[in-house]
Amino acid sequence: MIWEDIDFDKCEIHFSNNYITTDEFELDENGHIKKEGTTSDYSTLKSSSSCRTIKLDEETMEILKKHKDNQKEFAKKQNVVFSEKDPVFTGRWYKQLGKNTTNDRVKRVMEDLGIKDWKDITSHCLRKTFCCEGLQNDVPLEYMSRLMGHSTTRVTEQYYAEFKQEKVNEYAKQTNRNRVKAIHKIKQDYLVS
Repeated sequence: MIWEDIDFDKCEIHFSNNYITTDEFELDENGHIKKEGTTSDYSTLKSSSSCRTIKLDEETMEILKKHKDNQKEFAKKQNVVFSEKDPVFTGRWYKQLGKNTTNDRVKRVMEDLGIKDWKDITSHCLRKTFCCEGLQNDVPLEYMSRLMGHSTTRVTEQYYAEFKQEKVNEYAKQTNRNRVKAIHKIKQDYLVS
């Protein structure tokens, strides 16, 4: 996700590209395939139905605004030119680092916010949570299926039927506790100054 994907006025994030790392190969002098490194860049999503817009609440948008301001300030200190094409979640030195995938970025944000016991969270977990929360809050299956970019509602049912209400409630309570802590920390660190 890059900064230009976020519409702060409408409280929306528009997903239309993906950051991928691809292995590069060459033939050696004996005709054997050998790995020569990797390249990373943004590409389009796998299908047009994968493109989507997600609404966010104002508190989350406020956190993203503060994060953007901090990123601009940090870039200036590091003599790096800030761009709207920069990734929202960056490496520790404000640049893409080798294996700095979205999942690594999610984990770093969790660590920076002091959220504990969530080592196994991934970007896909966040996607599943979004879908489960929608279904648990009476968003019609057909609508949620389209938001997820699934080919049929059967796919949505198959992947998300495993979530029992009590487990969803348990995770929701933990997520809310963590969110409250994170918002409190953001307000302490950034809003007071």
